[in-house]
Amino acid sequence: MVPRQKKSIIDRVAESQNVADIQTASDELKFRVYKLTLSEVEQILRAEDIAKASLLAVKTALNDIHNGFLDLSARPNKVNKKDINAIMLKLEDADAGLEFAIAELVTKGKTKDHFLALKACKRLIFEINQRLA
Repeated sequence: MVPRQKKSIIDRVAESQNVADIQTASDELKFRVYKLTLSEVEQILRAEDIAKASLLAVKTALNDIHNGFLDLSARPNKVNKKDINAIMLKLEDADAGLEFAIAELVTKGKTKDHFLALKACKRLIFEINQRLA
């Protein structure tokens, strides 16, 4: 028997919005799913002790959101590109900080640098959510 794969964060959020396939959703619906996924990511990062699997799921979500925002900003659509452009650098910084936190966890464990990188990532995601609110 093949083990059932756990749904990604973005897939769970999309499903909660009655979106069967994020790839075929309207641009406005994609934007809403990405915003809600960022809120979900922030909630995950608020936890006291975050498992490696959860950090990897957040990493995947941030990557999916980044790629989705790039796609949305490259097409003529009604989505507010000013909001997307305003948060892209923070999103990239949050992603890089999370990548560092994961690497630190894997190589050295739960060090001060690991926790500082997570806190910086959480702060950036919070700032992004504030901007997109």
